[in-house]
Amino acid sequence: MAWWTPTIQAISFILIFIVGWGIKRSDRISWPAGLYPLDLLPPFLLLGSLVIWVEAKFPPLFPILVIIWMLIGVFLTLYAGFRKGEILMGAFLKSFWRISDLYLWAMWVSLVIMYR
Repeated sequence: MAWWTPTIQAISFILIFIVGWGIKRSDRISWPAGLYPLDLLPPFLLLGSLVIWVEAKFPPLFPILVIIWMLIGVFLTLYAGFRKGEILMGAFLKSFWRISDLYLWAMWVSLVIMYR
């Protein structure tokens, strides 16, 4: 997968964002309320991080990063449960997805920096 370099990944992420933004701005296509074009990127960021990890032959710590990502979800669940006394699925998923945006961007950028 030498063709799927971090530069090509970054260009792909920008294109996905631009296409999502264009669809959101379009009057002909219905866009879900509360969904931002940036919310389309976490699956691609996770895949891109995995590809960089395999290409660079880093130590097998990628599962640890995914476990940390899942622990963020557990702590977010506990926080919502203790703070509000209830866990609403829609609010939890939206919060988890937005935190995933930040975490996966940080993971991808750190892997690109280590790859160089």
